[in-house]
Amino acid sequence: MSWCAPLGEGATTLTFGGATRTVIPVPTGDLEAAREAGGAPEVTAYAVPRGSGASDGRSHAYAELTDADGRVHTAELSTGEGFAFTAAVAAATAARLLESPPPGAWTAPRLLGAELVASLPDTKIQLGR
Repeated sequence: MSWCAPLGEGATTLTFGGATRTVIPVPTGDLEAAREAGGAPEVTAYAVPRGSGASDGRSHAYAELTDADGRVHTAELSTGEGFAFTAAVAAATAARLLESPPPGAWTAPRLLGAELVASLPDTKIQLGR
């Protein structure tokens, strides 16, 4: 089971999307999905609180991990409005599945790869260290 701070605790500050933002831990399905996909023993998902005035009209996702040697690696996704992005992902996924779906059961990342998201209009993935 993935860990998440108790509701209302664990606020922190992260810089992503070109701005420094206060974020709070939130329980989401992303926690278990990230743990399953990557084998990470500890995953915390954060969100910018509504009404914080931090919106720039774009959607952002930020990931940070510490490897076994203690090195920190980061990735940031920046895209347009969230609902439009979700619709674009769904359409691109359906198109790929109609091309030639492989047999068996797959998780979305293993079946489609990160390049699916990176290929969408107005979407950028930046890897850092």
